[in-house]
Amino acid sequence: QLAASGYASQLAASGNASQLAASGYASQLAASGYASQLAASGNASIVMGAGYACEASAGPDGAIALAWHDGKRPRVLVGYVGEDGIEANVRYAVEVINGVARFRVA
Repeated sequence: QLAASGYASQLAASGNASQLAASGYASQLAASGYASQLAASGNASIVMGAGYACEASAGPDGAIALAWHDGKRPRVLVGYVGEDGIEANVRYAVEVINGVARFRVA
């Protein structure tokens, strides 16, 4: 478990089921472990879950990137807070229906 609250804080974790949280402006979080949980509530934060089954949330004007597998290769789904129904500080996971990936509320 890692947490940070400063401006432009950066956190990274690689263990399965890791948990990261940051509240500073322009924070950057990354996790590569399976089923990690990431939350960055600061404005313009970037959250990336490279492990499968990750869940993530980002603050206003933030970005979320989560990995998924289409059965043949790894892929990354990217969403931007304020676009396509992605809301600030709501935790999302990847949902795949008929081969099409989309974010769902976790």
